Amino acid sequence: MKRLMALALAAALVGCASLENIESEEAGGTGLGAIVGGVIGYQFGGGLGQALATTAGVIGGAVAGLFAGDAVADMDPEKADEGLIE
Repeated sequence: MKRLMALALAAALVGCASLENIESEEAGGTGLGAIVGGVIGYQFGGGLGQALATTAGVIGGAVAGLFAGDAVADMDPEKADEGLIE
C-alpha cells in the first residue's frame, strides 16, 4: 500500500508540472527522478519515518531530475556528437 502511495505521489508531482512550458527532457527527468528518489527514500525508516523519507525522496528526486533534464535539453547536438560538452 505504501509503495502504491509513493508512486501515486510521484505521478502527481509529474502531473502538476505546467506542460506548456516544459520540454520533454525535463518532464522525463522529473518523472524518472521522482520514481528513483521515492524508491531510495522508501529504503529508510519505518512507519511514519518511512513515509516521510519516501516523500522527501520523491520531491528531491523530482527536483534533481528536472535540473538534469534541463541540462540535457540545453545541450548543443553538434557539441554532443563531437564530445565537446563542457
